[in-house]
Amino acid sequence: MKPLNPLILRERNIGLQERMDDPECDLQTLFRTYDAFDFVNRRLTGWGGLYETYIRPHLRAQGGVGTLLDVGCGGGDVTRAICQWAAADGMKVSATALDLDGRALAYTKERGFVGQAEAKEGDQIVYRTGHTKDLIKESVRFDLVITNHVVHHLTLQELTEMCEDAESLCQNGVVLFNDIHRSDLGYGLFGLATWGWFAGTFIREDGLRSIRRSYTVGELRRAVPSHWTVMERFPFRVVAMCRGESGKTSKELNHQTLSPHG
Repeated sequence: MKPLNPLILRERNIGLQERMDDPECDLQTLFRTYDAFDFVNRRLTGWGGLYETYIRPHLRAQGGVGTLLDVGCGGGDVTRAICQWAAADGMKVSATALDLDGRALAYTKERGFVGQAEAKEGDQIVYRTGHTKDLIKESVRFDLVITNHVVHHLTLQELTEMCEDAESLCQNGVVLFNDIHRSDLGYGLFGLATWGWFAGTFIREDGLRSIRRSYTVGELRRAVPSHWTVMERFPFRVVAMCRGESGKTSKELNHQTLSPHG
């Protein structure tokens, strides 16, 4: 069934700024927001289904071992969740959680996540501040590249560049950009569901702003490269996906790129 276009939120309101994006916002409120994301994202963003449908099969096809890049990771809760699900399935993921905002790295250090994931889950998670272009310069490749709630922050030019960067970093794997599908109903339900909850965080205010900034399925389909797949998923999600064409693993590609003999 064709997704319904919103009547009230007909156009993206890209002029809205989320409170947590303000470099002058209260740091502890931001950190409490990162804490709350672990609860919210596991229940509302549909990553469990994306893991079962796309990530787990790809890892199994590679012998149960793979590399993951989470772009715009925030506090890293989605990265940790995927590593935990993979570990529960007897697989190992070496992950890089990347964010432009240095406060995200400060959060992972303050909460003790840096160095903890390896001991707790048997997986390796590297948290770092930087841009995808930094990784491209380092000639690194990944089996999986994901984003969560990043797309609605981007201008059209930034989204185009991010798609290109993700393809460069994931030539043999799966790229998944998971975001909010702008919807009148979703906006209303989120407002009701968060009323009186998440005090001391930016969850409710920024969540409502995020919905207003987000794409519909049709808008995102027109915005990403034509060979990408854009799909609607429950609840009120839009996912852009690209599959790599190369027959080599990321380990082989990294070796080939870094080898002085070409």
